[in-house]
Amino acid sequence: MSSTTPRRRSLWADRPLALRIASVGVIGLLGTLVVGTVGIARMADQADRATELRVEGVTAVAEIGALETGIQQVMTTATADLWVPGDVPGLHEGYLAGVEQVGAGIVAGQEGLVTEQSRAVGDRLVAGWEAYVAAQDEALAAKAAGNLEQAGTIYEQRQAPAIVEINEAMGDLRGMVLANADLAVAAAQSAYETGRAVVIIVVVITGALSLGLAWFVGRGIARPVGEVVRVLDAVADGDLTQEITVHSRDEIGQMADSLRTAQTSLRGILSGVAEASQTIAAASEELSASGSQVSAGSAETSAQAGVVAA
Repeated sequence: MSSTTPRRRSLWADRPLALRIASVGVIGLLGTLVVGTVGIARMADQADRATELRVEGVTAVAEIGALETGIQQVMTTATADLWVPGDVPGLHEGYLAGVEQVGAGIVAGQEGLVTEQSRAVGDRLVAGWEAYVAAQDEALAAKAAGNLEQAGTIYEQRQAPAIVEINEAMGDLRGMVLANADLAVAAAQSAYETGRAVVIIVVVITGALSLGLAWFVGRGIARPVGEVVRVLDAVADGDLTQEITVHSRDEIGQMADSLRTAQTSLRGILSGVAEASQTIAAASEELSASGSQVSAGSAETSAQAGVVAA
């Protein structure tokens, strides 16, 4: 009878089958939770970013619109202050207040210009505004001196070009805001693509892990079951010499232990039967020899009796 060395105990192989099978489902569930959590987090980030972009875009457009409105109001007041005859109460004061307010708005807008191109446009706006205000002051001085012709010349030669420069700069700023909005949309799209890629990668990894674990669990179950079936087939053919090599502590290992015990019991029974058969055969031979002796003795007695009778 061959002997085998018991296999080293395995923490995984000794676990119950139900636990090992359930672990596959647990891994799949955890993977789903991870995918869901990552996906939700990415979508939340994208939603927050989209909200920020909308707020930034609306704010920028509103600021440009407010600045343009302020500039137009100042220019309207300046035109009235320059060409309306006489001294209209509060008109010049309104112009000065508007100049101060628009100037503060332009300075504040300069702080939000971060790119070199936008700062260059901002510098053009500042230069155009300063040229316009300086020309208006000179034109008002000419008006005060009674020289309306000189005031008109200043307006045509200096204020009108400044107005054109201001309008062009504001148009360029508006275009930059729209361009930045396009870039923001592209960034949001990129973030969405990244989030989708992350979700897909996590799904693939989770699926691969689940399949690998399922294969590992299936192999861990199929191999010992096949070993038990092999030994059972041998027993069915009358071969009790086959050794089962399954030594785990799970249900299959318990079944293998029971089969191993059954093999030992069958070997003992068959050994006892063989010994009994040998004993019976020896007794039968002794009985046969005794019968032969009795028969020989009977024949001799009969012969002796015949002699006496004669």
